Amino acid sequence: MLAETYKTLSDDIKSKFDIVFVSSDQDQASFDEYFHQEMPWKAIPYEDRDRKNKLSKQYKIRGIPSLIVLKPDGSVLTENGRDEFTAAKAAVIEKWIKGETLYWSRKPKDDSEYVWKTGEDDGDAVACEQCFMKPIVGDRFRCTEKDCDKDLCNECTEKNVHNEHGREKLIKYLIPKRHYSLKELLGDGQVLIRTNSGKDRLPVADAIKDKKAIGLYFFAHGYPPSHQFTRKLAEIYRQMSDSAETAYSFDIISVSLDCNDKELLEEYLQNVPWKTVPFDEAGQVLKLHSYFNIVDLPSLIVLDSKGEILAKNGSKAIDRLKLEAVEVWSKGEKIQTPLPPTPPEEFIWSSISCDGCKTFPLVGLRYQCKQCLADGKARYSYDLCKACKENGHEHQVELVPQPLDEGNQEEED
Repeated sequence: MLAETYKTLSDDIKSKFDIVFVSSDQDQASFDEYFHQEMPWKAIPYEDRDRKNKLSKQYKIRGIPSLIVLKPDGSVLTENGRDEFTAAKAAVIEKWIKGETLYWSRKPKDDSEYVWKTGEDDGDAVACEQCFMKPIVGDRFRCTEKDCDKDLCNECTEKNVHNEHGREKLIKYLIPKRHYSLKELLGDGQVLIRTNSGKDRLPVADAIKDKKAIGLYFFAHGYPPSHQFTRKLAEIYRQMSDSAETAYSFDIISVSLDCNDKELLEEYLQNVPWKTVPFDEAGQVLKLHSYFNIVDLPSLIVLDSKGEILAKNGSKAIDRLKLEAVEVWSKGEKIQTPLPPTPPEEFIWSSISCDGCKTFPLVGLRYQCKQCLADGKARYSYDLCKACKENGHEHQVELVPQPLDEGNQEEED
């Protein structure tokens, strides 16, 4: 994409802007093939590894491809060249030669305005895809039309600059860590429920009426670990429903992250006894997924009738306590007894695959090779499972500590 755009630049722009390729290829042959076939610009000779390593260290390159844009005096104009180019193509190059960057932002007007940034790095910020404010400050909206998925700031939304799909396709994100009632979280829509004749729709208000606790079950039916936990949770749910001794004031609403696969959701609905956010409620799925910052799947968030979190890691409680966990939540209470940590050999690294055998997700002990990452074999980390590590690896590897297994996850935010 960058090469294609570069070839279309005028001679005037090329006289003010150029690109130098700094290779992370493993050998001269790979460099030659890539450079001579793909690239219309200059490159540091492959054999000059010292200069490559010096530049990687100077600009703190942690992943490739990376595009650092420099001013004529050698100072950094932007470290986000890749993201800026992806967003605006040739238009951003015209900005760069003027000494301007694509992204901009402003300070919050007051404490009520949220800054949409999840970390310290600029790459952790959310950008408006119309005016390129990054991070977005204030209300954040998103278009839910398939193949659109544009983030917008409040100003651009009010100006109707994104009107190709209509305002009804825009959803307003919930502010992270701000408290919302159960009704505000779940909205005024409907949920699907399985019936003897197939499935039906039920207003959300009726689904949560008189319940002291609601479990939001985030899953992806196309993701194997979800299958295993879904079966376990369904068995607990049936025990709860069949109980003649105890009336459980608890229900489950599942939230599918199989965003673009209606058939997968239909297959899932045939095998579960609880309620589900409909496929056409993509906006509601996005809001909940973002608000609860769902990283691992499957994930069970348990809320009381006021929207307060009873359990952030309800799946762990179900694994350990089974129906006893539901008994506590049905009283609108948190589980007070600490849960034992997950055994290392059973721990699921839900977003990590083994770069050796390609198993996904990686289960059990996880090892990392810093040399393979430095050599450009991976963008963020080069990971190995225990079996691949024991089969032998060309470089030294380090054991990755298992994240703190907060079994209860009941602490306040």
